[in-house]
Amino acid sequence: MFKHFFGKINIYKYYRKAFGNKKSRWVVILLTILYFIIPIDLIPEIFLGPIGLIDDGVLFVIFCKEIINIFRNNKTDNESKNND
Repeated sequence: MFKHFFGKINIYKYYRKAFGNKKSRWVVILLTILYFIIPIDLIPEIFLGPIGLIDDGVLFVIFCKEIINIFRNNKTDNESKNND
């Protein structure tokens, strides 16, 4: 669902590409966490109520998915190193 929607506007692709790059990964993680902490928002809840939470929810789901992928890849890399 997210892939189909975000594929059209390329935000999802840019976000995933930045996560895939080990040099920019930590910057993206920090900026994502700051986005959740700082009260400035793309779709403000003050004006749109619960609809304003959509961008936060979507970003949170994508962020969690990417973090899980990092742990899975690290686990796979560690297992392959142990087998060598």
